[in-house]
Amino acid sequence: KKGPSELPMGTPYVYKLFETLRSNLWARIQCFISEQIQWINSQKADAKAAEVLLPFVRFPLLILQVREMTVGMQQFDSVVSNIFHNFAKIATELFQWLSLAAKQSDKYTDKIKMTNFGYFEVSVGSLDEPVLKNFVSNASQQKQEATIKYVNWMVSYEFPALSALAARMDGVGSKVHGEELSLYIRRKDVMTVVEELDAKTLEANIHTLRKRLAKHFKSEYDVDLQLVSKTWQQIKDRVCSILQRLEEAALASYQITLVIGARVVQDMFDKHT
Repeated sequence: KKGPSELPMGTPYVYKLFETLRSNLWARIQCFISEQIQWINSQKADAKAAEVLLPFVRFPLLILQVREMTVGMQQFDSVVSNIFHNFAKIATELFQWLSLAAKQSDKYTDKIKMTNFGYFEVSVGSLDEPVLKNFVSNASQQKQEATIKYVNWMVSYEFPALSALAARMDGVGSKVHGEELSLYIRRKDVMTVVEELDAKTLEANIHTLRKRLAKHFKSEYDVDLQLVSKTWQQIKDRVCSILQRLEEAALASYQITLVIGARVVQDMFDKHT
């Protein structure tokens, strides 16, 4: 009687052995995926944390580990393919977990999304895993939406009168041009903004903005994400665009000249870049 090593590769014995190995491997994979999802959902998140949260740090490392483990497993191609397709399940749970974590604090909702979706976009995007491309795209979109909200919040926090006026100007859209400003915004409101924009106050507010921004995104991954520098540029652009629009409309409608215009404010922001 022949031993297992002497049996031809095409025999029922070898086929059965191969199928048993495949079945056991698949069962282990399913268990592994379930364990990862359970671990993600067991993690407690601090919405105030300035760093990338642990489940998001771990996810791209997990992909790299599985890639390394499956090298040379061509005979199990279908199983290996299913492993990577199951990463979509983990990514779905990861995004849902972050959504719940972000709801812990309205104040930090956008900050936590910017940090973690930004990290996902860069780290997972660089791995070029086909099954995760839609997740990378979704992370990018959610980061951009959160950034817009965060920038508007930062501006409104330090420049409440200017921000309120900008919201009204945005509300009427292209209607506010030149002398038309008086139809929608009172002279008193324009003067309130002018009083808010003295040099000393502006310098102090811009300095505070920069400090708060650095505090919110104090992460070892910021060198790659560049959240501080990119967000600072967007805050500067937002403030300067409001001022430029207001400067032109206030002069034409009320003959009011802003003592400190967009160009001066831009220079103030650049000092803190």
